[in-house]
Parts: sequence; C-alpha cells; structure tokens
Amino acid sequence: GSEAPTRERLRDALKKRHAGVAVVVENGRKGNVASIARTAECLGISSLHLVYTPDQVVSTRGFGGMVEEVRSRWLSKLSKSATDWLEVRQHRSIAACAQALREDGYDALVATVPADGAVPLYSDGDDAAWAHRNVALLFGSEAAGLSDEALSLADVKVTVPQTGMTQSLNVAACAAIVLAEVLRKRAGREGDGDESAGLSEGEQRRLEAKLMPSEAALRMHNKATAKAALRRRQPAMHAARAGRVQCCSSGGAEEERAQRRQDDASRRAEMEGTPSSISDEDMRTLREYIGVVTEKEEKLAEMREMLRVWQASIGVQLVSPDDKILPAAWAFVALNALLAVYLAKSLLLDPFARMLTGGSGNSNGWPMV
Repeated sequence: GSEAPTRERLRDALKKRHAGVAVVVENGRKGNVASIARTAECLGISSLHLVYTPDQVVSTRGFGGMVEEVRSRWLSKLSKSATDWLEVRQHRSIAACAQALREDGYDALVATVPADGAVPLYSDGDDAAWAHRNVALLFGSEAAGLSDEALSLADVKVTVPQTGMTQSLNVAACAAIVLAEVLRKRAGREGDGDESAGLSEGEQRRLEAKLMPSEAALRMHNKATAKAALRRRQPAMHAARAGRVQCCSSGGAEEERAQRRQDDASRRAEMEGTPSSISDEDMRTLREYIGVVTEKEEKLAEMREMLRVWQASIGVQLVSPDDKILPAAWAFVALNALLAVYLAKSLLLDPFARMLTGGSGNSNGWPMV
C-alpha cells in the first residue's frame, strides 16, 4: 500500500503474523528469493533463511558472495522492501540452517519436491498433520532443486500436484502455493480453538525493536509513499502539474509547452531547496524512491556490486569500505575488457576473415591489400 510505515502499522501487522512457520531457500536466484520474500511477508511470515553452499558463493545469480550490508540492500530493492520487515538469516550449509531451526523450535523440516513418492500438498487427515507442527518449508533452486543433504535432513517431503503438459512450476510460484495451503490448513486448526498460531507478546516486541529501532527514522518503502509525502510538502510543484493538466485539456500546443517549462522549473526549484519541515536524510530518501538519481550514479552502484562479487572470488580489494572504487578495480576492469577484445578477435573475427579469403591472408588472417 501507499501508507507510510508507522510504528502503529508495524504493531498491527505483527499481531496478525503466524508463529511456527519459516521459509528456507537453498541456492536460490536473486529474483526468486525476492519474490518468495514478498509473498512470505504479505502472508504474515516473519522468518526467512537463505542457504548458499560454498560452490554457489561466487555465483552472481544468488546472494552468497555478498556481504551482509550489500545483500540487505539488494534484497530490499528487489523485494520492494519486503525483507525490511522480515528476519533474514544466511547460512553456509543446509546442516547449519537445520540446526538453527531445530534450536528455534521447528520440529518439521518440509522439503518441496517434484517426486511422485512425496505427500500431495492437498492431502487431509494424517497426511496433513505436518502442517500443524512448527514447520520450516524448504525450497531449492529451479535448476537443481534441493540438495541431497537437504532431502536427507527433511522430516517430510511434499509435492504440488501438477496435471499440465509442461510439469514446470516456477519456485516462487510453488512457494506461494505451498505457503497459502499450509496457512489454510493451520487456519482450520485455529477454528478448533488453537490459540498458539499468532506470535507471542514477547516475540512481537522483539521483532518490533529489531525491524524498527526507536532511533531509526521512518523509511519510505515505495514510490507511492514517497510521492504522497512529497505532495504534502511541496504544494507548489503539484499545483504547477495541475495547471499543466488544465492547460493540456484546452488544446493549446504553445500554452502546453510553456506550462511544461514552468512545471519543470518549479520542480527543479523545489527539489534543490530543502523545505524546513523535512530533514536532509528524508529528502535523500524521497529523491531515491522517486528516481531523482542520475544514470551515472546508478551505473556506478551496479559496478560496485559487481566488483564486490569479483572481490570475494579473487581475494583482491576492489572497493573500499566507504564505497570508493579503488585503482586496482579499474585496472581489473581494463584487463577484462582487453581479454574480451582478444577473445572476440581470436574466436570470431580471425576465423571469419579466413573463411572469406579461403585461408589466404596475412598472419592475422586478414586479406592482403
């Protein structure tokens, strides 16, 4: 929604959250992890565990090679800030994750698999008893699925029945289906008088303190929220926009262009001057979510993330702790560019030239002139 993330909203959301349900993603791609996080947060789940094994840490498709701060920023951006309201933990092995879950009281590790021998998700009776325990739902990557170790640690294996021709279900869609069905089954048990489905008062207070510390400023988590706040604080800019709309409706092309220039000038003036009722930090946040950042800054941010992944894989410092790109990084990028040019020439241009000349030419394979 477009409402600001106030402490009252957070407390209301925590009261409706489900206890005893956690989500685990093993070696998942960034987009799938973000989609699963959005679904989990919207459905009232608090705990998300990410597992990246050593062979996947250097992969740029997942979050394994990123430090905590970088991973949090990426997850927040891709999940539309859903992970800002989740307790996210990362593990280096599925065994470490399983141990942490057991220590937290989860007594049913449920692996989602496409195998025929697994329990159908929509089963009832004794076959659905696992859904009423403290359950951790395990999801793997789309390419490889859950690892053999994860399957061996699972207490229950469930499958989503599929009747289509492709038999191919995106893991994020699978997680949404499984979560919705598990919560439906647990809601049926709540109707029988089970009062333990929600978070305890102590757990609500703990999560509130962690997700929204008292000293932290309230964050604007989507463009609608940011624009609404900006509209309240910058009436002149939006009055100019309203005037432009009215001018456009009159059909005067010249008047429309003049009004657009006035609108742009007003917007620049408003954005350059920080109103007294909003702090510099809030203004930076508003600018970010409205998209008032230059293309150069966005590309530099993407380059920093890529360099950090390379930094983790080659063991050479490429980005400083204060986000400055070091000279070694530029040298590394230049070497990679030269290597790419050399490979393109050797593998593409030279064979093509030899093909055109029938094998005749100079030592580089190019026609003699």
